[in-house]
Amino acid sequence: MTFRKNGFTLVELLVVIAIIGALVMLLLPAVQAAREAARRMQCSNHLKQIGVAVHNFHDTNRGLPPICIFADRPSIHLLLYPFTEQDALYSFLQEQNLFRGSADGGVVKCNNAWFFNLTEDQKKQMGSVSFYRCPSSHAGQTYKNADRLSPGPLGDYVAPVAKLNGTVAWWHRYCMDDIGGNNDQKPSSFGGPFRLPQLTYAATVTNGERGNGNACTKIERWAVRDEMSFWSDGTSNQLIFTEKHIPSWAYDLTTDPALSWDGGYHFAHNDAHATNVARVVSNQGAMIARGPNDPNSASETRNAQGREGNESLGSSHPGVLNILIGDGSVRPCPRTFPPPTLWRLTCVSDGEPAPLP
Repeated sequence: MTFRKNGFTLVELLVVIAIIGALVMLLLPAVQAAREAARRMQCSNHLKQIGVAVHNFHDTNRGLPPICIFADRPSIHLLLYPFTEQDALYSFLQEQNLFRGSADGGVVKCNNAWFFNLTEDQKKQMGSVSFYRCPSSHAGQTYKNADRLSPGPLGDYVAPVAKLNGTVAWWHRYCMDDIGGNNDQKPSSFGGPFRLPQLTYAATVTNGERGNGNACTKIERWAVRDEMSFWSDGTSNQLIFTEKHIPSWAYDLTTDPALSWDGGYHFAHNDAHATNVARVVSNQGAMIARGPNDPNSASETRNAQGREGNESLGSSHPGVLNILIGDGSVRPCPRTFPPPTLWRLTCVSDGEPAPLP
């Protein structure tokens, strides 16, 4: 009696392997697309949390959060901590005197020198706020530690800044007061959703000093400037937060100008390094990068000031970036969205309804 041995022939085995390989090639893009869709949904939820925090801040303080207290002082991101279940971290910052009176002009500087004086555990605590980071970027990196102008906790979301005349201009040092200073840099010339607060200076500060950085160390108190009625175009027609563009080359670098693209969001320093708190939106040139590898921001000598009016916004999501509207809704904005329309969505009182993406 002969016994027949069952099994695959070599040809059959190769055919099965080829079929499995073909199935993997067909399924892998679908799996990757599903994962990216989940990450984009999580990113959208992060922005919704920020939107709820803005509304809760307004209800509690009877006014909108300021974009920052002043140059080298806490930013809007820190001011929203108590309204995003970050009470412990906010209490820690209060212990650091960032929100209390001091000999340094009423509000302690939270600049790079302040950050470097923290322990490593405290730095990690500052970087622990996950809802300020998009899950499609940063690969788990939470803060940058470098002896540069803008180390600190990392984030992917910024407030937009806009001039009512549509031009490009900066904000955190100069639009302090409508008394004195450059007329083009006063709060009344800015139409973005958040401005600097009402500032009370020491009696020795002259009207002229209120319009420049000389008053930086002479602030005694601050208070909210604008109520939600400031968004005169309506909450459902107002852009208040967006994803920021970070070129792929800037993610891991701790040198300038990489830190102007991807640095700490906790304070606004000079023009090049306040870009991690806010980005300029104008009606001139391109605004949205085509992706982290956009060739227009490939140069490692370029910063994120936005003075050229080009590619300051963007994301790691294919084809779109998420934007937060004043009513708390989040919209996917195509990269081809026209800059003039984006500027009109950012301006609070341009007087023209802008179509949402």
